[in-house]
Amino acid sequence: MKRLFVGSRAAGAPADFSMARWLRLVVLSAGLQACFAATPLLYPEDTGSGRTLPTIQRLMGLLDVHPQEREEDTEAFVHEGPERQITSRGQAQAFLIASIATAAAPPAAAEELLASALQLYNGWRRLCAESKDQHQECQVVPEGGRRPFTCGNGPSWRYERFPCLPHHAFDHNIDRATGLGSHSDADADAIVAMIVLLVHHDGLGLAWWHPMGQWAYDSCKAFVHYNTVASASGDQRMIRTGACQRGWSCSDPTMFAPAHYRVMRQFMIDFSSLFGAEPQKGAANAVPSAKDAQAFSRMLDELIATAYRTLSSAQCRSAGTFPSELATGTPSAGADDDAEGCAASPPADASVTASARAAWHVALDYFWFADESNPRALLEPLSLNVAASLRYAKPGCLQATCMPVLDMDAGCVTGSASAQWAKRPSELVPFLLVLMPPIHQADDRTSYQQQALTLLAGLVLDVHARSRDETELRWAALAMLGFAEDRYALARVRHARQAEQDG
Repeated sequence: MKRLFVGSRAAGAPADFSMARWLRLVVLSAGLQACFAATPLLYPEDTGSGRTLPTIQRLMGLLDVHPQEREEDTEAFVHEGPERQITSRGQAQAFLIASIATAAAPPAAAEELLASALQLYNGWRRLCAESKDQHQECQVVPEGGRRPFTCGNGPSWRYERFPCLPHHAFDHNIDRATGLGSHSDADADAIVAMIVLLVHHDGLGLAWWHPMGQWAYDSCKAFVHYNTVASASGDQRMIRTGACQRGWSCSDPTMFAPAHYRVMRQFMIDFSSLFGAEPQKGAANAVPSAKDAQAFSRMLDELIATAYRTLSSAQCRSAGTFPSELATGTPSAGADDDAEGCAASPPADASVTASARAAWHVALDYFWFADESNPRALLEPLSLNVAASLRYAKPGCLQATCMPVLDMDAGCVTGSASAQWAKRPSELVPFLLVLMPPIHQADDRTSYQQQALTLLAGLVLDVHARSRDETELRWAALAMLGFAEDRYALARVRHARQAEQDG
């Protein structure tokens, strides 16, 4: 059954908000239905109503919290694996979930969720700070003078500056970077997490708001500068795997995140009057300018267009899957862009993993920007493939261990894909979200779509949402936000400044 939801709701505010501020937030949020377009979606039979918030709260309860001398500086980190390393992907994903939940929750829960989101933000900034002097070959921060494409603790060059995009892995004590270079998908998640918090609390005069806004704005600029590269012709722009890593000669479809780029673009346009200043050495305040926003918004538009163009050409149309690496053959404007080590024929399992990550990014573009983009052309072949792979699964089976072999067609790659993807939440959840947009193609496999969606939702709710594993819980929380029909619905999350506040 198709259901339709529109816009957003007045979300919760921390308990220390004044009544005037709270009423203003309610009034502004009420106008969202006119701002965000309807997004048609299919839903599983059980949407986990009432379980989304407890799952997210349980996830936040597993964070490693580092108290500081000032409570507002308290940091929180996400640990992964037996060695409990800290990864930028895990940190950014948890931060994004906390931000979305904060914007959606009623007042009683919003205060606690906001505290967790701010602690995760402080943890992200700590990773950036620790990346400054540890084998930093790309985002080199010079001492003194102008230091563009960096982030700092104040409005001028007098304050210490750091890389905006941290190394992608650290040991559990954050003493040593164990994975050098940033991951651009993690960087994008963290930036969007900041923006969701900022637009939700816009105009409320909170102490953390302006410093975070400046950090987010500067991060958008650093993201475009370090994580993307123009073509030699100058009219296209490719995402890199991370800061100064690869580009046109060898791209990774898992890194394309068009919805994130749209959010960044709008944020820079909406807030250039506050954060668009280019501070000078010793100047406490600089004059904001919209020139940066205009230039960077054009580059982000080029990035979005290139993302869809590249994904479309790389996709195996018969299966909807994507390769884990792609040599485009397009000349690059970046001297450090080469195809060395680019897999000519990636294994099937790598294609399924890559397809899952690409699917999450494209599905989010549908959830948030269905009227501005055309993601269905990419989503439908993959959705049909996933639905067909589940056609023989038992309708009453809600455990990964009792399902039959799910040999999803890996598409145009050598070998056959693993049958274990339904047991891995990092793959299961993106494929679940891909099943939610209605399929418009005339294809017999559409008859399996609802059954497949309900089965995968059952796995999330009955297996992964009960887990004590932080990675499984993060993906379960994202799935539950995706198919929620209440205030926590992902498609209703506000991610741009409202028209009433512009000017």
